[in-house]
Amino acid sequence: MRVLVATGIEELDRDISAELSGQEIDIAGECYYRKGLLSLAKDRKADSVVLSPHLPGQTDTVDLVREIRMAGLRVVLLPGRRDDPKAVALARKAVALGVYDIVWDPVSPAAVTYRVSNPATLAEAGVEPDENAAGMPESPAVKKQASGKLLGKLAGKFKRGQDRRAERFRKILGACDTACCYAAGADECVAELDAQTVERIRARTMKMREMWDQAEKDPLTGLFNRRFLGKYLAEQERRYRETGVPFSLLMCDLDHFKAVNDTYGHDAGDAVLKEFAAFLAGGVRQVDLVARYGGEEFIIIFTGLDDARGIAERLCRGWAGQRIKLPDGQVISSTFSGGLAVMGRDARDVGGLIRAADGALYRAKGAGRNRVSAACSGTAPQKTKITRVPKIITVWSPLSIPIGKTFIAANLAAVLTWKGYSVLLIVPGPEIKWFNMQPDSLEKLLADPHRAWKMSGRCEEVPGVTLVAGIPKSAKSLKRLPVDIIVIDGVSAISSDLLLAVTIPGGTLNGGVPPDAQKIITVVNRAAQCYQSTDNHIVIPERADDAARGMKRGIPPVIYSKELAEAFIKLETAAGL
Repeated sequence: MRVLVATGIEELDRDISAELSGQEIDIAGECYYRKGLLSLAKDRKADSVVLSPHLPGQTDTVDLVREIRMAGLRVVLLPGRRDDPKAVALARKAVALGVYDIVWDPVSPAAVTYRVSNPATLAEAGVEPDENAAGMPESPAVKKQASGKLLGKLAGKFKRGQDRRAERFRKILGACDTACCYAAGADECVAELDAQTVERIRARTMKMREMWDQAEKDPLTGLFNRRFLGKYLAEQERRYRETGVPFSLLMCDLDHFKAVNDTYGHDAGDAVLKEFAAFLAGGVRQVDLVARYGGEEFIIIFTGLDDARGIAERLCRGWAGQRIKLPDGQVISSTFSGGLAVMGRDARDVGGLIRAADGALYRAKGAGRNRVSAACSGTAPQKTKITRVPKIITVWSPLSIPIGKTFIAANLAAVLTWKGYSVLLIVPGPEIKWFNMQPDSLEKLLADPHRAWKMSGRCEEVPGVTLVAGIPKSAKSLKRLPVDIIVIDGVSAISSDLLLAVTIPGGTLNGGVPPDAQKIITVVNRAAQCYQSTDNHIVIPERADDAARGMKRGIPPVIYSKELAEAFIKLETAAGL
């Protein structure tokens, strides 16, 4: 991917370019005038343009978007404020041209980078297309494809493993069973193939091709490594959230592997690992992926779930019957234990899926090894049974101090996601200045806890945080939510596992804090360097410039301020999280 930035605001152009570069996205430069934008994009081999109506020039913005789109380039549009009728009208016309990547004001470089890296769908655009606007002219090729059903390749070949195989982007037209399509290996399933759909798939194809081109291999086994596995799982989770079609994860661990190293030496251990890797890679389907997770642990991602259990058990039996020849000529046998988990049945996100598979693996080990244990005994996706109980943290401050607690709550929520926690941030009002989004209703969320992540607001800048607005009435209702930690901004009548009493230098707690917390930590906000943190007394340094920058961009400043990050990590540690 190569991006040309053209917002018409020089400082914003520089910030977006820097943010994109930090995410290893190629920058084709900046453009400061409408005339010549398309020529510049072609000369610099850009395939995407970040465009704003603030860009100077006489060419109509919609006409400019049409020219860019007809040249085969993707557009990420910054139309303005969502409550501005002109901005909404522009966005609707752009959507009619197949531009679904829209970032509303207030614009942040992080939000633009997220949208560049994650092509949007029509549903994610946030507006309906203007039916009266002229759309993209369909090419003869598109019309020909739309005349009947098609199951074919929509992307070029790319290197995956040792051979070059066609990228598994396929299209199915007409009435079909979506689940069956994806189980068969399709990556996209739509009812109608038009110009806008082709453009969306082209952008998705480009992203997947880049992912595979940058795939990294484990030097010992030749399998994909843990870093690439993370990218692949993120893409699988994206597809699951868009389609509802589950996938399965099998975590494999060689039994008594330490004894192999201790008895025969590390060269023998390496030989067993290489043999096991080759066995797994040769025993799965082409649509599945095998990666080395670390040490003697391996992970297999199965498309769908109908065959996953059967394949896993067949692999387990087959490996137990293998005879492994060591470098010194000795022949030994080995076994492995496996934990199988299904997205949508056993977990709602990748982190939860890995934890579920790891828990099942632990049970397989405890049951005698050389077996596969499933996280759930069922065979079909069902509503997730919440077994974890979230920890509730209330951020409170006395009435004499009207500022500080929201800042603490927002930044703490952001830091907690760095450890892989899923965090629900509850705020009392309809907006929060530290996140560039509107929170959803807590009442709506509690009505159907199992759909929590689909129903409530997700923060683009901090994907692990879900934002809702409301005043919780009971801890019991919150404990049913499928999250790890709940951070409440404001006074709450419910019992909390931890209460953060926020004050400022020289401030008091007015005689005490609400006696409803199992643990209390005092947080001194905006303190000078002379203040020192202790186990139950955490100091947050004065970072006025960082706070102002975060407020302007709608980003928790802990993300880019080293001093604030260190302070909030101390708070996280003191809280025992």
